[in-house]
Order: sequence, then C-alpha cells, then structure tokens
Amino acid sequence: MIQEQIEEIFSKKHRNEIVLKELISNEWFNPKVTQGTYLVMDYLDKEHNPNKQIRVNTLKNKLKSFDKVYEFVETIFVCTTQTYINIPLISVAAMLAPRLKDMSTKDAIHTMAEILAILSEIDLYDLFKGKNAQVVLRSRVRLSQDIVEELNNLMYLPPMISEPKTVYSTMDSYQYSLPKSSMILGSHLNHHNGNISLDILNTLSKQELAIDQEFVKLYKPVKPTKTIQKDWDMYMKQSDYVYSILGNNSIYITFKPDKRGRVYAQGHHVNSQGDDFHKAVVELANKEYVEIN
Repeated sequence: MIQEQIEEIFSKKHRNEIVLKELISNEWFNPKVTQGTYLVMDYLDKEHNPNKQIRVNTLKNKLKSFDKVYEFVETIFVCTTQTYINIPLISVAAMLAPRLKDMSTKDAIHTMAEILAILSEIDLYDLFKGKNAQVVLRSRVRLSQDIVEELNNLMYLPPMISEPKTVYSTMDSYQYSLPKSSMILGSHLNHHNGNISLDILNTLSKQELAIDQEFVKLYKPVKPTKTIQKDWDMYMKQSDYVYSILGNNSIYITFKPDKRGRVYAQGHHVNSQGDDFHKAVVELANKEYVEIN
C-alpha cells in the first residue's frame, strides 16, 4: 500500500465528500437544498439592525450568485447530517464558522447560528432545548449502513511510509495528495502567517522510524479509566489494522507546533509522545549494535 492510497482511504478530509455523495443519491436532497437556498437568499435581502446588517452584507458579498448560496447551503446540510447525537447549536455554528473567513470568529459563529435556525425549517435536522435550556441540534437524516461503516473506517492518519514533503510555510502539507492546511495546531483560531521553526519541523518529521512488531504482538495498552468500552474496542481494532499496514516499513511521524511554539507529534494510534506503551511501540529504523564494555 503506497502513501497516496493510505491518504485516500483513511483521511478524514474525505468525510464530507463521502456524505455528500450519499446525500445527492437521494431524490429528495436537491429540492431541500434549493428550498434552503431561497431561505438564505431571503435572509440576505432583508433589512436588519445596523450591527447585524454589517454581518449580513459581508456574507452577501461572499455569496454573489444562486449557485454560491446553493453550495453554501449544501455544505451546511452535509455537516448537520453527521450530528447523530444532540450537539449544542453554538458548537455546530463554530464548526461551520471557518466558511466565513471575512468575518471575525465571533461574528462568523453568530451568523452561522442564525442561518442554522433559518434552515431548520427544511426539516433535515431539529432544534430544541436540551439541558440547562441550551439549544441543541440533532439530524433527522439517517445515512445508509454501508456509508456509516465507511465513515467509521476513517481515522487520524497513521504515520507516513514515504518521506514527508518539505514544508515551506505556515500553510502547507507533509502529505502527497492532501490539500495544504494550517501547520499550527488549533485550527483557524490559532493560524497566523508569522515565522515558525520550519527547519525543526522538517528535521523531526523526516526521522526514519519503525514499529516494534514483536512488542505490539506481546503487549496491549491499558484502557484509560473514563474511556467508553465501545470507543476503546474501535480504537484497538484500528490500531491493530494500522500496525498491520505499516508492517516493517520505515515510518515517519510528522510534527506541528501550537501557538506557543511547542512541537507535538501528530498521531492517534502511533505517537512517539504518547503514554509508555505508545512510546515503546516506536523505534529507530536504522539500528546499530553498540558494544558495552
């Protein structure tokens, strides 16, 4: 299995593409998006109070045509379809806020919450008061079992088996087939275009490592106290699969900094900065026998 195949099969960046493909296969979906498009266009054309009007005008300048509004609404429904449990409305609005890059984070979340409230009329999701009178959102759409299983196979990308690409800016990618994204942890909220130690990141990420296959056959990690058994079983199943596809290949664990400049290994199933078990899983690929006098 080559690096590009691993990225294609496991990357969560393909999640929305998978869900959208499933949704547009249903004859009811496009009419629902069209209906939602007209609701959003009506929202954009109405007069609002001065402060709200500034936000609305910013969005209106971004969505200058029916097609752009349609795509915007489609993106929202792809996101809300994946809310299988009750999620606070403000949290869903925050997930969608990066779509409104021309606004401040606060204004983007506020605007998205308003649009989510408007689009609830389409009945693809419900809004209701949950605990502590907090407004929560829950999808009414049920994806097919095949799609659910495909989504469950998506995971935090395992270590690379090809040497990572050299990164040259705060917006770049180590991977071969995935789009550039922020090199700074914390999503769009922490991203900046200032200087970071790219030479250190490239040096760390190009360290040739390997999985100690004998160790993972003999030992298992300890389940954290508060972890749900179902989630742990899924994690262990994925971990075993990751170890099997990495095999005896050389691997490369990539690194990213946070906004303070601290550097962290990227990995969920394999991570050289994890607990004792996960640290023991990783070893240097190029070994030398050292004589001890």
